[in-house]
Amino acid sequence: MAPVNPGYCKRVGEVRNTILNNLASKRKTYLTITDTITRIKDIWNGILKDDFVYSFRNSLELKAYNEIERVYHAIVWELEKFQYEFVSTVTMGKLSQECIDNLDASVNDSLRTFSSELETKMNAQRKRLVSFIETSNLTEVMIQWKEMKLKRMNIISENLIIKSKTDMNNIKEEIKAKMIQRKERVKYEKQINELAQNFARNLQGKKPSKEAIKDTFDQRWSTWLNELNFKDIKNSSSVADRIEAMLFEEFQSELGFMHSRGDCSVVKRENLKGSIKSNSILDEHISVRNMLNTDEQEVESIDVYREQAASITDDIFHQIDRRIQELRKLDVRFDNLHVREILNIISANFKDHNEHTANDYKFNLHSTYRAFIIEHVVRHLVIVFTELDQQYDSKHSPRSQMEEYKHTVWTLFTNLFEQKTEDMITVGFFKDAMLKIVTDHVSTLVPMDVANKVMVSFSREKYTLMKTIMIELARNDNFDAYMAFVKEPATFTRNWLSDYLYKYIFHNKTDDIHHYGLLAKSRTTKIFETVLTAISETTILLEKKEKVCSSKWINVFVRKMKKYDILPVTEEIFVHVLDRNISDILNFKKVLFEEMNKVENQVNNTFIETTSDNVQWKQDVLGLIMEKLWGCEEKCMFCAEPCMITDKYHVTEGRPHQCIQHRPKGISGFTYEWNKSLVVNFCNEIIQTEADYVAYDIDEYKGKSRQYKDYKKHYPDWDIQPTHDTSKYWMYVMCTYQQKLTDRYRRKTLPDIPTIWFGITLEEAINSL
Repeated sequence: MAPVNPGYCKRVGEVRNTILNNLASKRKTYLTITDTITRIKDIWNGILKDDFVYSFRNSLELKAYNEIERVYHAIVWELEKFQYEFVSTVTMGKLSQECIDNLDASVNDSLRTFSSELETKMNAQRKRLVSFIETSNLTEVMIQWKEMKLKRMNIISENLIIKSKTDMNNIKEEIKAKMIQRKERVKYEKQINELAQNFARNLQGKKPSKEAIKDTFDQRWSTWLNELNFKDIKNSSSVADRIEAMLFEEFQSELGFMHSRGDCSVVKRENLKGSIKSNSILDEHISVRNMLNTDEQEVESIDVYREQAASITDDIFHQIDRRIQELRKLDVRFDNLHVREILNIISANFKDHNEHTANDYKFNLHSTYRAFIIEHVVRHLVIVFTELDQQYDSKHSPRSQMEEYKHTVWTLFTNLFEQKTEDMITVGFFKDAMLKIVTDHVSTLVPMDVANKVMVSFSREKYTLMKTIMIELARNDNFDAYMAFVKEPATFTRNWLSDYLYKYIFHNKTDDIHHYGLLAKSRTTKIFETVLTAISETTILLEKKEKVCSSKWINVFVRKMKKYDILPVTEEIFVHVLDRNISDILNFKKVLFEEMNKVENQVNNTFIETTSDNVQWKQDVLGLIMEKLWGCEEKCMFCAEPCMITDKYHVTEGRPHQCIQHRPKGISGFTYEWNKSLVVNFCNEIIQTEADYVAYDIDEYKGKSRQYKDYKKHYPDWDIQPTHDTSKYWMYVMCTYQQKLTDRYRRKTLPDIPTIWFGITLEEAINSL
């Protein structure tokens, strides 16, 4: 036994005193027992695996970052919801009451108000974030991201102000157009009212049955509408012309390969998928790649490449079909932005294919083929968007709005025929006006509530969403679904979320009411509570006056409602209530209370009866969910595992792309040079070796051999931790589908999978996530 070293003992004593007296006494927080155990495990794993620094930092840093990200994104979402509701409620209400000449000044005033209120909320949210960091037992780890997140919040504040200014100016232009339309609509409504009143007076004293009266009214209604000279306000350019103009500006390189619109026969089809056959693909559309080892290159028939190109095209068309399906559910006017988005799907897929980072196809797709596909898709889009634009015009045209007004006229007609009082006629107009404004406003706000409901179901975490999808994939045992997720995780997730959204929001019910109806009901309850309060306050203020006209009553009611900023009401929406006398204001209040309860039920039933098939969104709910829940769409250049970080701007903040776990690279198609079998190594393992790979995504190194360990040189925005931690889940997947993976990537040899992997069960794989 070696003799005691007094110098060593002395140094150990100094370290002990430093830890206990100096360091520990200055700490504000301490790790829990669970986190301490995690730290010890990380240290021990680092010692065993000879990657001490990475393993030691990994687990707790990941936990700390995920926790701060969850709180940060919840804060950002609250701020964005505040911005949306402010613009939709406060600004819309304020601008709607202004004359055209005052709209610009009103926008500036609203923007100043928003900026002031936003700053108040921002200060509160900054304190919330700082408090969370400083009171967490992982403070010492989180503190490194504190300033970065606070700076990011400042940028978000600036962006929200810019967005609000844009939104307010858009609302301003929308209100200008509506003022012109409203003037025309009110003129039509007054003409109809006068015709209905004359018709009712002519019938007074007669005693026809209710059915006879209704039949006569319906006949007269059709006649009245035909006699009105409707002026529809439409875009002077057709959808086809606007799409063609956009192509001319942004796709000039492809235009030379396209036919003129008049030279093309147009075929209406339900879906694009399956519309391009392999015999439509010409020799000049594809070219065989020159591989590095040309002596080992397997030469296949050009017909095989055509079949493969047709399959790739179908994958692109499937993405476009799904996006069109989403757009059909939006109640918005045509915008070239949607066309641009769809054409970008084509460009992105062509780029991914020709870079061959996630495939080993032996051919490239030429720009001539891209032009051919764009032309084919555009012809389909012209038909689809023309149809959708016509539906929008039909729904929002003056004639369509008059059809919505029919119930109001019928109420006026029956009240006059039955010789009811002016008070009852006024109540009828007021009730119908409230029904429309509340339904429209809740329809505007409920998409944000739906998005929030879906995000909460995944704890607002990208990781939870990914885990849910991967568990479902494993239990469903669907190889094609796996491959879709591996190839394009963001696209697959968007489609998966679309199915989940409609099932979760419309098919899950509480007391026989789906989530969509419940979310709308929570809005209407608050709105009508406020409406009843405003009615009471208006009555109290006017009840002592001897004579009250409806114009005065509406003026006071609108001012009371404006105080609560919950519904953008204006005097204009009650135009038919004005200039009538209220004979008994207390009875008027009583009747209004009774009728508002009926209107609330009507509004609620409108949303309760909405289904996943007929819902019309006023905002792109799915796009909103993807942006806030999935965010960054980058994926590992080797195994195609998605970046785990939600924030799209995390790289600019100095945090590189990272994955929660990596996969065996063979799952995304990588093969060993020496036997062409699928690679079984994980990315985090292979970057610690001298192994080489070949890729075509960077022009400077296209087709050249590179070393995995030098990946930072070529992909500086990525960080792959060099550990030996591997995923049992993806081991299970590779074992389960080894033959299908081999066939999918056209390999002749099965992957050389370690024997121990085959012992992993489905439950072990799922529990490892």
